[in-house]
Amino acid sequence: MAPRLNDRSGMIMVIVIMMVVVMSVVMIGLVGRNFSFVLSTEEQLRRVEAEQVAQGAFWKMYQANSSSTLANYTQNIDGRQYSVNYTVTAESPERNRIDVKVNY
Repeated sequence: MAPRLNDRSGMIMVIVIMMVVVMSVVMIGLVGRNFSFVLSTEEQLRRVEAEQVAQGAFWKMYQANSSSTLANYTQNIDGRQYSVNYTVTAESPERNRIDVKVNY
């Protein structure tokens, strides 16, 4: 003879299904958070690389000591293209302002 199931056996199954759903939602939230963390870390890395490229470009411009001797250039770091643009503004006869803009 087959054992008889009482009304409580269905309640245990409902609780187990609810626990699985809750755990799935928590896991999806954690995975999404980690993914956004990776994206923000990559963006921060690009900004640091661009800043270093800009500093190098500034010192190249400073060493050249003239806006006509050094043209704009591009730098390739780990497959990313960084375009460096110079703007030189004469503030006074003995002083120039050098703006370096890096696009990535």
